[in-house]
Amino acid sequence: MEREKMKNKKKPRLLFFHLYGYAGEFVLQGTSSFGRKTGAEETDIAVPSAVVSRRHGEFTEIQGQWFYRDLGSSNGTWINGKRCEEPHLLKEGDILAVTPRRGENPKPEFKMVFLRKEARPWRKTDLTKENLKIEGASFYKENNDLFVINQGEENHVRVNGVPVLGCVRLEPMDLIQAGDTWFFCQGDSLWTEEERTWKGEGRKLVVDIQEKAVWTGFQKKTLLKDIQLTIDPGEFVLILGGSGAGKTTFMNSVMGYEKATGCVRYGELDLYEEYEKLKYRIGFVPQQDLIRIQDTVFHTLYSAVQMKMPAGASREDREERTQWILKLMGLEKERDTLAGNLSGGQRKRLSIAVELAGNPELFFLDEPDSGLDGIMARGLMEKLRAIADMGKMVMVISHSPDRTAELFTKVLVLAKTSGITADIWFSTGEFRRRKPFSVPNLWKRLCKE
Repeated sequence: MEREKMKNKKKPRLLFFHLYGYAGEFVLQGTSSFGRKTGAEETDIAVPSAVVSRRHGEFTEIQGQWFYRDLGSSNGTWINGKRCEEPHLLKEGDILAVTPRRGENPKPEFKMVFLRKEARPWRKTDLTKENLKIEGASFYKENNDLFVINQGEENHVRVNGVPVLGCVRLEPMDLIQAGDTWFFCQGDSLWTEEERTWKGEGRKLVVDIQEKAVWTGFQKKTLLKDIQLTIDPGEFVLILGGSGAGKTTFMNSVMGYEKATGCVRYGELDLYEEYEKLKYRIGFVPQQDLIRIQDTVFHTLYSAVQMKMPAGASREDREERTQWILKLMGLEKERDTLAGNLSGGQRKRLSIAVELAGNPELFFLDEPDSGLDGIMARGLMEKLRAIADMGKMVMVISHSPDRTAELFTKVLVLAKTSGITADIWFSTGEFRRRKPFSVPNLWKRLCKE
């Protein structure tokens, strides 16, 4: 595991960004094809974006140097503002963009950055309360517009690869480099590399449950005992356990709904002590779908967006957010369908979409694949994997994990009185080929131990 980790640190990476923020990364290895995500999964780097062709481009290593060539895509590839007409030698910080041809003044909808340095976790930061300052640059917000000020040397701050002086107003999809730190402008929000802009342990979720017990009469019943788990942004965690092992109790304890003896920390905050501050960052999808069956899919989701977005958000912003979530969850064609007429898998995706309206950072789901066949369960778990790849922490209880085992980054196996953590695959939040393994065999082996 550590050898694989060190090996990947030396390889160049692609950082991915779309209209709604940071989407993840991919470690380049050998020749890697790039294209739109389809059911056939024909490309190594599969991107869920309509502006990307099925086989859009290709990355190739030649004698330690990396080249990119466009494979005759519909919208083309733009590198540092110029259309890629022939193989391009990639340099540190090169920005690759895909821009739709439609419209009078089309803007990029998808971008990649080529980097050789080790990548860091990303998160969206709030500039409404205070400005963001780093060495040689500062960001501030005014009337919903974002600005960056170069306070360093002439080439210290670059916007989309172009050096800037003084103060510059940022546009959606702008990529900003200040020294060796990167930023991304998502409308009126700013995404940042977490390690550079946040102190302490950052956004790690650290779980240390000593005990969770209940009393029935004069008898003490221990539900959970000695469970330690650390989750990073971008991780997709599976909770396994037999009936009565405490899976739901554990999830409720981590969310703060039921307090256990011990500590649950999110970054520098104690979740139990600061629950009122953190509860809006938590999303929970129960096993039972709680949606109004007489409303359309769009109205159901738009109502949730209207309730959970800031009060000052415009109708255009709310509709844009609703449309993006519909697209993310694969519900665009069901936009005008009544929720009561959806299939079981579609209804579950709508329940997940409703929780996504609040843009939670911690996402918990209780048996979301319950009652679904193998194909539908697989599709749903792939959607959840994509959500985790956006920098969120996703934790799932499932009884049929063998169908989607390679999607998870960690497994927590709960026995009757203890929890055993199995770190089954490293490289959180990355687009990459994943190593298959047998969850049922893992479960049997750990229970014997």
